Amino acid sequence: NLPFSSKSVFTVNYETKDSIKYNLINFLLTGIGERPLNPQFGTDIRSKLYDQMSSDTIFDIESSIKTGIGLYFQRVDVVQLTVTPIPDENRIQIYFKYRIQDTPLQDELVINI
Repeated sequence: NLPFSSKSVFTVNYETKDSIKYNLINFLLTGIGERPLNPQFGTDIRSKLYDQMSSDTIFDIESSIKTGIGLYFQRVDVVQLTVTPIPDENRIQIYFKYRIQDTPLQDELVINI
């Protein structure tokens, strides 16, 4: 889903809640340096997948997410962020609950990388 207003292959978002949710997913799945005109956008989650999953690695991932949210999503407050390593599958699960400022809107994301 992308916020386009013309007919295309994408579903149109008309609500702020949906737009923010899909922008957050895009942010979490984009690696730092992937966007040529905005190289700081994104997180370094994928680069940490093959590191030893220690408390320091989890802290680095959480810190990267929180820093990026603070820079690119000023209207989003992090309510809960949990990064759970699944080392046998070289995978991490990110649970992210957030609130949109000045609204009663809350939502959550579960992303497996």
